[in-house]
Amino acid sequence: MIYISSDDGIYILKSNDGYRVVNATSIDNLYWWDGEGMKEDLNPERLIEYFGDCKVIKTKKKALDEAERLEVENLKTFGYNTEYGIQFISGWENKDFPQSE
Repeated sequence: MIYISSDDGIYILKSNDGYRVVNATSIDNLYWWDGEGMKEDLNPERLIEYFGDCKVIKTKKKALDEAERLEVENLKTFGYNTEYGIQFISGWENKDFPQSE
């Protein structure tokens, strides 16, 4: 049997206005990179790309409910759970969500 990495997950981002939930791949693209590798700081432009179209959810519980719904939807659609499951993206909790220019 051959196993292929799906490199996907359900990701929750908290910012000052609430939570955003997305089913995404290649989540490491959210971070800045340099010649030495990935940095810990989130890239605001990538946050807009990944989470900009998501509805804002006001509570952590409702965000988790939405994440679980997306995980079930993924299982029904593709026949497998996401590789990384449900994960919180940290580093933006006390900041405003970036605005596109």
